[in-house]
Parts: sequence; structure tokens; C-alpha cells
Amino acid sequence: MSFSMLLLGLTVLLKISARINPAVRKKAGEKNFVIAIQTADGVRGRYFRFSGGGIGSGRTGREKADVSLIWKDASTGFNVMIKLSDNAFVKALQNGSLRIEGDLNLLPGFMNIVRTAMKPVR
Repeated sequence: MSFSMLLLGLTVLLKISARINPAVRKKAGEKNFVIAIQTADGVRGRYFRFSGGGIGSGRTGREKADVSLIWKDASTGFNVMIKLSDNAFVKALQNGSLRIEGDLNLLPGFMNIVRTAMKPVR
């Protein structure tokens, strides 16, 4: 699986979860923002727009992001993101593999939306 496919899978997960899971819709509606996840060269990436409980997505560069996760390269981004580990993200930040630009305060909200989307609907 590639970095681009991982981001596309995340898009599908978030959009479907927002439709069928009220908890995801609620969290996605708490704050309106755009997050971009991309490679440093800008070749690969997607933005995720959270607005009024809805979730939109597209290729990066089409919408200004409030916060951006910028990976050194696609392979590094894929390998860290697939682990779903806070420690792996911290390590990537420390070793310079990941750079964050914009409003850092939006990241916990994004992570909460993703974690909620990954839980089974009850």
C-alpha cells in the first residue's frame, strides 16, 4: 500500500463514518478547519475539511490548510501513519521526518475524529 492509497483510505473511512456514526458527525462539527497531510515535495497529499459535521477531501493545494502535516517523503509518512502510534509521531517530529505548520491546537481534534471513526458503531 502506498502513502496516497493510505490517505484515500482515510478519506473513505472518515466520509462513511460521518454518514453512519453520530459521534463522528458530532466531533467533526465541533470546529471548522482544514488539515493537509502531504509530502515535503508537495507531490503527494490530501486535505481534509471539517465543517458543520461534514467531511470533505481532495488533493492538497486546492484548499488552504489551517494545519499541515508535512512528511519528509511518502515512505516515511506511510510507515509512521500505519502504526497509529502517538510515540511514532513524536519520534518522527524529533528526528525531522515530520514537520507541522499552522495551528497545532487543531491536531488533537483531528486525531479524536480519526479515533472515533475507527471505533465500531454501537
